[in-house]
Amino acid sequence: MRLKQRFKQRLTCCTIAKDEEDKIDFFLNNIYDWVDELILIDTGSKDGTLEKVNHFVNLTQARKIRLDLFKWNDDFSAARNFSLSHASSEWILVLDADEVISDEGLLNLRKLIDEVGSEGAQKEAKEVLGLNLVQRHYVNDAKLPGFRYCDDTCLHAENYLGYIETNVVRVFRNNKEIRYRYTVHEKVDKSIFELNGKILPTNIVIHHYGYKTDEENNKKKTAFYKKLEEKQLALTPNDPKPNYELALIARAENNLSKALELFQKCAEIEPRYELVLLELGNCYREQKNFEKAAECYKKSIELRKHDIRGYINLGLLYSKLGDYDPAKFEDAKKILEQAITLDEENHKEDVKQRKTERLNPRPYNILADNYIKQMNFDEAIKLLEKAIKLMPYNFEAYNNLAGLYFAKSNADKNKADFNRGLIILEKASHLGCKNIILLKNLAAIYAGQKDEAKLRKVSKVIEEIEKK
Repeated sequence: MRLKQRFKQRLTCCTIAKDEEDKIDFFLNNIYDWVDELILIDTGSKDGTLEKVNHFVNLTQARKIRLDLFKWNDDFSAARNFSLSHASSEWILVLDADEVISDEGLLNLRKLIDEVGSEGAQKEAKEVLGLNLVQRHYVNDAKLPGFRYCDDTCLHAENYLGYIETNVVRVFRNNKEIRYRYTVHEKVDKSIFELNGKILPTNIVIHHYGYKTDEENNKKKTAFYKKLEEKQLALTPNDPKPNYELALIARAENNLSKALELFQKCAEIEPRYELVLLELGNCYREQKNFEKAAECYKKSIELRKHDIRGYINLGLLYSKLGDYDPAKFEDAKKILEQAITLDEENHKEDVKQRKTERLNPRPYNILADNYIKQMNFDEAIKLLEKAIKLMPYNFEAYNNLAGLYFAKSNADKNKADFNRGLIILEKASHLGCKNIILLKNLAAIYAGQKDEAKLRKVSKVIEEIEKK
């Protein structure tokens, strides 16, 4: 097995693994032909992981794989750095066994490191020490913040409803001073910044399939991470990261007072850290301290002028308050329109730079919902039609738009509006929609029409989704 094609800069993939028997073959087949070297460090597998790696090596005569063992010591950074110490290429890619990158993404990655790593590269390119990739976590919980339903950019995600995305530095120059820090949720960012290096953002996607639906397994994993984060906090109490990570865990455990305390400390140390101001605002909102929540969202907007998430949270807060004070709907409208304008401006800039960053559906959907609450159906229809044109996989918009046409049909006894609504739901279904509410609405219509064939088909999809 050889490289897909020749590249100027060499690339090593460094991986740590434990009990990945069910994923390791897929991982190896995905990455092997795209890297010059693969360092695989096992941290104590008790299943067939090692046997499968050795079988792959023997079967393919893979000479560029180095398999080594590392005695686990409750420190992910130690294991990561052990793997980095064996890399011999100019660049390092860090992946886990439950992650893959598409062939197109790997080709773009190789071209990019050739560009910034070449001898003739401009000074600005030479200052690039790391690349920020998009880590797409596939999940089955549509209530998670930032959740989006699967679309045509998803890879091998048939068993998932959708995904959430984060940004991670997973590619960097092979420099002994670039090393991971923190016992868990480890990062190399700090060491790059200490070298005055730049981190270049990219739209290359890492597809991550590690999230499970097994509640008992997730509890064990959370408890394990919590122990390591508490160890890290004891070592570095004034570092924003362990405070932030432990606050997220406290929030997941419904310990709101502890989450609030830790988010507050993180924000005091570094108000720009991750989404701390938004998370802090969300805690205040849950406490019904709406004034404090609004202050946090406004501060986030001030510090992150090109990030629409602060606008979305503030717009959502005003929308909720609008249920009791209709005047707040105007405040929400203003903020959400700003979010939409900013998002569309960001998107135009991304297109210019040949990035594929997509529009965020939330401000469109929240604003349309507000129009519906205010009985301004024409504006809601206009906005939702725009939303599905710009975002073909915005299934919430499809469902709400269809509902408006059905309501118009009932009010005006207009069969054409009913047919429009049905066409909208069917279009969403044909796109592979996994929005359970939309599909149940479609099933109800087929049942009313006594269309048994279509009803069976959509019912089967609903049944498969509910199993997840």
